Amino acid sequence: MAKLIIIAGPQSSGKTTLFKVLKNRYQNWRFIEEINPYQFDKNHPGAVFVDKKLQLKLLKKNLEVIKNIDSKRTTVIEGGIFNLVYGEKFCGAKTAQIYLKKSLKLYKNLDPLIFFIDVKPEVSWRRRQDIYFARIKKQGVTDEKEISKLLTKYQKNLYSLYPLWMKYLEKIPYQKIIFRNSYVGEDEFIREAFLQIQKFLLL
Repeated sequence: MAKLIIIAGPQSSGKTTLFKVLKNRYQNWRFIEEINPYQFDKNHPGAVFVDKKLQLKLLKKNLEVIKNIDSKRTTVIEGGIFNLVYGEKFCGAKTAQIYLKKSLKLYKNLDPLIFFIDVKPEVSWRRRQDIYFARIKKQGVTDEKEISKLLTKYQKNLYSLYPLWMKYLEKIPYQKIIFRNSYVGEDEFIREAFLQIQKFLLL
């Protein structure tokens, strides 16, 4: 029987790593990458610089993707309905609630599993600060004070998003596997996460 697996979690939790492992292992499945600003602009500097207009486009794109999911084929989607975290952050709770209702209606017959990878914001920051620094440099910013200011903005964004991840984890009414990945090595994470997903596939 076909399954739908949603891999979700805060930045640098291991979503993309697990997504790629599954993609290499199950080549007959369908894999849908996370809908993010880079699909509209490959040089976009990331979520800190998303505005309401762009986030609404991302929310609408997520709905289009859900509509086209083939319920007869096992599908893995990165992020999926959890794009609502960013929806609330950049568009407000009222807009996010509207899209939550629309999303739940579309997901209703797909019976998804949420594989949620929890990582604390201080760990996300430690793992991502070099990436953010590289993004800033790519934008041509060289002034040290401006670089520091932008890095602080990225850091604050990580911390402000974490409660929203937890909010939607509790709010979205689907089967969940919650995996803590703040302090485990990558090999251990992949091994344990893979085993958890295999158990789900046997149900």
